[in-house]
Amino acid sequence: MSWGLMALSKVVTRALGTLILTAVMVQGSTAAAEPAPMKLLTLQEAVSLAVENDPAVADARVNLDSAALSVEKSSTPYRPQASASIQPLRLSGLLDGASEVETGQALNFSGSVNLAPGLALSTAARLNTRESDTANFELGLTLDVWPRPANDANYLALLDAREAVHLVKEEERTVRANAALQTYRRYRLLQVEQARTEMLQADSQVKDELYEQAKDKYDKGLTAQTDVLAAQIARDSSYAEHAKALRELEQSRGELAQALGLDSKTEWHLEPLPESPLLVEVQVDETEAIAAAWEENGELKRKKQSLASARRDLNAAREDIGLGVGVTGNIQVHEEEWEQPTYGAYLSVSYDLADGGQRKNRVSEAEIQLKKAQTAVSREQDQISNDITGRISELQWLWDQARIAQLAWQKSQIEGQARSLQAEKGLISETVRQESRNAQERSRLDWVRAVVEYEAARLELMARMGEELAIEGGAVIDID
Repeated sequence: MSWGLMALSKVVTRALGTLILTAVMVQGSTAAAEPAPMKLLTLQEAVSLAVENDPAVADARVNLDSAALSVEKSSTPYRPQASASIQPLRLSGLLDGASEVETGQALNFSGSVNLAPGLALSTAARLNTRESDTANFELGLTLDVWPRPANDANYLALLDAREAVHLVKEEERTVRANAALQTYRRYRLLQVEQARTEMLQADSQVKDELYEQAKDKYDKGLTAQTDVLAAQIARDSSYAEHAKALRELEQSRGELAQALGLDSKTEWHLEPLPESPLLVEVQVDETEAIAAAWEENGELKRKKQSLASARRDLNAAREDIGLGVGVTGNIQVHEEEWEQPTYGAYLSVSYDLADGGQRKNRVSEAEIQLKKAQTAVSREQDQISNDITGRISELQWLWDQARIAQLAWQKSQIEGQARSLQAEKGLISETVRQESRNAQERSRLDWVRAVVEYEAARLELMARMGEELAIEGGAVIDID
């Protein structure tokens, strides 16, 4: 390839990179005469938006609505029930004789309400619409004594539904916390990615200058052609890395905007990346952390609720011995005797002499479900324990990595200062000095990334323990 063609390729590549960077970084205006309005998206604002707009939070709200509907459906047996009936038209007569058409037959009302599990109030009334009809009214009260009303299937279903609503509410809170933590990590890493892209652009310029210097030396016979090719490879590799970083940056910005529910037409930019992020060390007792995680884990709570439900079902199955005992009382009033109502009270006893083994099978099935629920709780506890142990170990490793990255950055600062002194004394070129600065910035970004990864892991551990979520030891995440 001729030097002229290579130069043209260089110019085109640099121009393309500059255009992409201008579109993605939103560091200026879209037009010199009319600058586009730019929104500053702070970290705190991004977290707040995520808590409300993250798709997972929307799914959690739907789950909560579904759980609330289950409570409504399970509550219907304990709400008033009423019905009315009438025969508006009646045709009667002899097959070989005259027919008679009657209208306005008796109007009947009936209603009932479960005042409490096992206690039902019922009423019935008949209103006469013709002189030949009679009217009457009845009020009844029924109390189930055995099996115990607390083991009634409708009541047990209502308990399960109410407990499910409580669990879903807590799960929604967990989802909000996860959305906030993911957004923190995504926001900070996007800041790092943006700064890295800027650094890569500067590095590309340095590589381009080194390539030009290699060409000049080759023209003067001071270096070999292989050195020129090596410089070109370094430059083109730098261009390629910069272009890839631009694409990834644009994709990351789009993903963040989508998660936060931002309008695609809104131009926004991030806060400046902290020069020295705060590294918050945490000391966690493993036993206490596991115990706290057991108390906070939503999946374990759900399995414990299933265990409690299985125990209730087993108790109900065991108490069902085929015996039914109830008390019924009623008051009746007839049209002819309005002033002399009648009443009655009854004790009813029933027993299933043979049920084909249904009760026995029900008990066996309930015992199996209880064992499954107990096993599920135990396994979930083991998984949580292993997860917390692993997180504590990972957190310590990330802490060490952050400290090592900090030392590497400090080392690069010292080296950068030495390079600056050499450049001031004319011992090295300004290009080499800029290359040293880029290396120093790369080291700083590696340190910041390490701190962000540690902080994200720390916050996740705190969330699983039910602790307050303070970003980098400062602002507290509000997830309620």
